[in-house]
Amino acid sequence: MRTRLAGCMVRRVRVEVLSQLPARTDTRIPVGMTAEHLEEQIFAAARRMIR
Repeated sequence: MRTRLAGCMVRRVRVEVLSQLPARTDTRIPVGMTAEHLEEQIFAAARRMIR
């Protein structure tokens, strides 16, 4: 497949295309924890404090 596509595919490195990319956008989506997950996090934090 690589051989067949070699004639029509152009491979470019990040440095070459960086100026053509849009600015990076980060989106934070808050997600609530289940009671079980929250409990696990509390115990993990307690274990880190004990060490």
